[in-house]
Amino acid sequence: MPAPTEEQYIDTNVVIECHRVGCWNALAGGHRLVTVENVIKECVAGAGRRKGYVKVEIADVKNRVRTHAVSNQELAGLRLQLAGQVNLDPGEEHLLAKAVTDQGPWKVCSPDNALVRACWILKKLQRVVSLESLLQRVGFTPKISLQHQYTEKWLSRKRTDLLLESS
Repeated sequence: MPAPTEEQYIDTNVVIECHRVGCWNALAGGHRLVTVENVIKECVAGAGRRKGYVKVEIADVKNRVRTHAVSNQELAGLRLQLAGQVNLDPGEEHLLAKAVTDQGPWKVCSPDNALVRACWILKKLQRVVSLESLLQRVGFTPKISLQHQYTEKWLSRKRTDLLLESS
C-alpha cells in the first residue's frame, strides 16, 4: 500500500480504462488520486456513438479526484527541461508539468509512451507506476483483463528499453 500522503497522478487513458474494466471504485477508494483540468476535459470528449466508446462518470471522477489547474509557468518549465526531446499530448503534458512541481511524494500512472520517455529524460522514471500495480496494492483484480499497456510487464519492458538505450 502506498504511503497515505503519496499522490497518484492519473491521465485520461487510466480513467477510461478503469471505467472499461470496472475498477474505478477500487482505484479511487484506495489511492489519493490527482489529475489536471485538461485530463477532465479529455475524459468527456469523444464520440459517444463510436464503437468501443467508454462512458466515464465524470461527476464521480470530479468528486473523487483532486483536480489542479496548470500554470503557463509550469508548462514552460517542463518544456524547457524536455527541450523538444519528446512530444507529449496536451493532457499528459499538463499532468507531468503539475506532477514535477509537486514537492511531496508522488507517482504518475499513464500508459503513454511519450510520458514514460519524458520521465526518463527528467530522471523520474522510478515515479511511473502501472495501473495493474496500483490495483494490486489495494487487492483488486479486475474481471475484465487490462489492456497490455496498463500492466506491470509493459511498463517494465519500457523501462528496460529506455535504460538499454542510454547505455
